[in-house]
Amino acid sequence: MMRKTFLLLMLLAAPAAAQMPDGSYTFNLLPDPNNMTSCIGLEPSFQRPFTLAMAGGTGTLTSDGGISIQMTPSGPNRIHGVFELSLERFDYTVDLAARTLTVVGNNLGCKFSGKAG
Repeated sequence: MMRKTFLLLMLLAAPAAAQMPDGSYTFNLLPDPNNMTSCIGLEPSFQRPFTLAMAGGTGTLTSDGGISIQMTPSGPNRIHGVFELSLERFDYTVDLAARTLTVVGNNLGCKFSGKAG
C-alpha cells in the first residue's frame, strides 16, 4: 500500500516538475508585520538576497551567507525545501508562477516573504 501511494505521488509530481522553468531567481525578503518580537533577531539573516537556481525541475536556494537548501517540487509551479538550525525548522516555499519566496519558522512562527527581483 505504501509503495503504491509513493508511486502515485511521484506520477503526480512529474508534471509539476516538467512545468518549472530553468533559470535563476533572486529574492529579497521582508519580515511579516505580525511576527513576534522573538523573530526580530532573525531579520538580518533573512533580509539578505536569496538566489534560486532551477535546473531539471529541482532547485538550489542559496542565501547571501552561503547556506544552500535543496528544493523539490511540491505542486504545480511550487518547490519546497527545509533548513533546520538549532531547535528551529524553516520551511522555504517558492511559487514560480507568482515569483515569490515564503519562509515560515515552525517553532516560533516567524514569517518572511518577498518577490523575485
